[in-house]
Amino acid sequence: MEKIKGIVLKIGCLLLLSFYQYGNPVKAISASQKQASDTLVIRHSLEIFDSLLASSKDEDDVADKLEKLYESLSDSTGQFFFIERLGEKGIKRRKEYHFDHAFFWHHQQKKFADLAHYPVGAVVALNNIGLLNRRMDRYAKSIEAYQLALRISDSLGYVKGMTHATNGLGNIYLLLGNSDEALRNFRECLRLEQSLNNLTGIALNLNNIGHVYLQQNNPQEALEYFMLSLEVNRELNNKRGIAICYNDIGEIYQRQGDNEKAMHYFMMSHQINTDINDLYYLSWNKLKIAEIILLSKNDLEALPYVTQSQELAEKTNNRSVLKDAYTYLYQINKALGRTQQALDFLEKATVLNDSILNENTQKIVYRMQATFNREQADHKIALLENEKQLADLKMKRQKMLTMFILGVMFAIVLGMIAVLLFLYYLRKKNNELKTSYLEIETARNQLREYADQLLVAKQEAEKGNLLKSQFLANMSHEIRTPMNSVIGFADILSKMIDNPEQLNYLASIRVSGHSLLALINDILDLSKIEAGKANIVQAPMDYFALLEDVRKVFDLQCIQQKNELIIETGASVPRFFQFGESALRQVLFNLVGNAMKFTNSGKITLSTSISDVFENTATLLIQVADTGSGISEQDLEFIFEAFYQTHSGQTENRGTGLGLTITKRLVEALGGSISVQSKAGQGTTFYLSFPRVALIPGLHRLKLISHDTEFFHHAEVCLLSNQNLIKAFVDKALENTHCECDVYPDFQLIRENDSQNFYRLFLLDLDLAAMPEKSGGMNDEIILWLTSRNAPVATLGTTDDQRFVHEVWPHFILPDQIDQLSTHIRFSAEYLPNRDVDNKVPQFVFPHDMAASGLIRTFLQAERSHFFDDITEFANQLGQYAKAASKPQLDEFDSIIRRAVDAFDIEGIEQCFRKFRQQTNVDEFQIDE
Repeated sequence: MEKIKGIVLKIGCLLLLSFYQYGNPVKAISASQKQASDTLVIRHSLEIFDSLLASSKDEDDVADKLEKLYESLSDSTGQFFFIERLGEKGIKRRKEYHFDHAFFWHHQQKKFADLAHYPVGAVVALNNIGLLNRRMDRYAKSIEAYQLALRISDSLGYVKGMTHATNGLGNIYLLLGNSDEALRNFRECLRLEQSLNNLTGIALNLNNIGHVYLQQNNPQEALEYFMLSLEVNRELNNKRGIAICYNDIGEIYQRQGDNEKAMHYFMMSHQINTDINDLYYLSWNKLKIAEIILLSKNDLEALPYVTQSQELAEKTNNRSVLKDAYTYLYQINKALGRTQQALDFLEKATVLNDSILNENTQKIVYRMQATFNREQADHKIALLENEKQLADLKMKRQKMLTMFILGVMFAIVLGMIAVLLFLYYLRKKNNELKTSYLEIETARNQLREYADQLLVAKQEAEKGNLLKSQFLANMSHEIRTPMNSVIGFADILSKMIDNPEQLNYLASIRVSGHSLLALINDILDLSKIEAGKANIVQAPMDYFALLEDVRKVFDLQCIQQKNELIIETGASVPRFFQFGESALRQVLFNLVGNAMKFTNSGKITLSTSISDVFENTATLLIQVADTGSGISEQDLEFIFEAFYQTHSGQTENRGTGLGLTITKRLVEALGGSISVQSKAGQGTTFYLSFPRVALIPGLHRLKLISHDTEFFHHAEVCLLSNQNLIKAFVDKALENTHCECDVYPDFQLIRENDSQNFYRLFLLDLDLAAMPEKSGGMNDEIILWLTSRNAPVATLGTTDDQRFVHEVWPHFILPDQIDQLSTHIRFSAEYLPNRDVDNKVPQFVFPHDMAASGLIRTFLQAERSHFFDDITEFANQLGQYAKAASKPQLDEFDSIIRRAVDAFDIEGIEQCFRKFRQQTNVDEFQIDE
């Protein structure tokens, strides 16, 4: 039936078209009849072409037919009517949600409007193209169409076209989250609609402004605009507008948690949209109703609404609703146990979300907006410049004659006056230059003398300051010892005296002594730093253990002052890294102690984080914040200067004025920076930043692996420790030794494997071997077992207080002595025998000649005297002999001896001498001593 109807329409159209083209031989057609004929031909032809497009989708064929139909129209009236009917076709197809066909008709409308020089028709087409692109989330193309429509409308003064374009731009910016730009466009559109007294447009823009305020999280303002829009729509009896307002009001109540009111408005909007069959907004209603139902966990009741919303959104190409519908269908099916269906909907939601708005869309939008604004500004500037040029030309024409006459009259006079003035000026200037030159020469000579004097004074001051600092740094022990003696004897006397008055005197002596000792310590620390004697040793450190020490030290003071000490570390902060632990410890203790001093019943927060992580380095960031009395602005500028004390008025909290100075110098010595932010009465925050801190990676050498190299065969080392810091320290020392290490976290485990392992060096963690019940003594069982191994033992500790715990093994090493530990490991790996070596067979035999005899004589002298000069001389001769004889084994002995001499390692030198005797034929030589 449809095909028959189409054929009839087509035949009728062709008959009308032929009638129009060739005329009626019987009767002539009047002008009015001809116009009516054009109208009839256009309407019927477009119906036929629309049917052809819907059935065959051959746009090129339909476009060719449209061009022929347009060419057949002889006057502008018919052409304009034709262009407007094209627009109606596009709008009809858009309302039927056939967006591709709608695009075709509006593009044809734009093309023929340009051919007919009909700019109003072009504006209408562009606004409809912009709307279609917005509906399909093609924001960049939509803005391009709207901006072109706005430019044409502005040049024509076509207000209606400007309102459509401005409203469309506002909607796009609202969708992109640019609420300020959206509000500007909607307010401008509202002003234009009010000038036209268009109530429909006024209601629409009031609603749009409400959406902007809703996006800005201002629901009360949004509700007022929605209510105003609802009132205007009710006056117009605009059911579609009323339904939209109901839906928007319901969304506000939904956001405020009043789901009952929200459901009421959603249902009213749903009923109206159902009545008027507005499928686009009906998809929104069903989705909103489903959201309310889902809040009550009633998935089965919500499922039909979500499914219907999905179907309507797919039909109307409402991609935003479709994305949310897919998401809810995923959640509902997941809750109902329909795993495969849930995954399908999740995939659809993800793909649709990615396609709606990619990262480049907003950049293109802003770039296009900037281009549009710039073009408008350039256009206005060009117009102003043209107007100014025209005005200037008129003024020039009026004044040209007068100026020419006056110029001729005064030219000669002015020229003569100018010459006379110039000559006078030159003469005066020459005299001034001569005087100035003499003054400059005099000043230059004086300045040179002052500069020389200033340089001498500066050098003397720096020299004096350096001598002072060096003197104080060198005299640290001599200054501290008498004061410690005074305090110590005061403590002893206080136990021997019962007289209360004398005890008070002794207490005053102790308090004053401690205060003076603290001042001396601060001065000496500052002097050491200024003299360059602050020994900052970079070594593996346990940062978490340091933070725990800070907590323990200040726990009691926190209780006394009712403060709360909070220590925060970021998840990415490593436990171990290479740093100057003692300096960092003093910095943290100074800053936390300073915060305690000025805070009562408050909080002190020590927080740590890292940034700029690259390979095995990162920037260490530390903050120490308190809620104490704070620092005034006048004090902040001088807070790090030596002996400076704030004007806070808390005289009982004042110290030496050196703590922050020392802290700043130590931070800078560690390669970092420190800054402070504070306000009086609001607390203080210190910020520390240490760039390029070396992170310690996971342990990678603490396992037994054999190495078949000439000097590192069976290099077997054993570590007894359960501390991560000690393990990291040993791991770092092993890096350049080509050695591997077994780790035993407890003594019983190594005893169980005693028959299976033979080690050349034992590294003992004193914390593992300590016995608290022996007041710092060591486990005798461990001592006896290690002594029976016939292998050297080096003890490892974390504090210098452990140095004299046991005297059997003199080699005590701290984590900041990596080079010393590496020397021990290398020596043990290279020169200590393993179980497969027969020690009675020399590995190198010296010939009985003069060169060898001289070398042996030097060795015996060094072995007997233990003077470093003799040992160094032996090392020099041994190196020369090794090169001359091409014996790398002897050259390696030379290197080991030199390292031991540089480290003042007497034990290492003695072990090397013993190995030299064992592995050579020294005993065969008869040397007269």
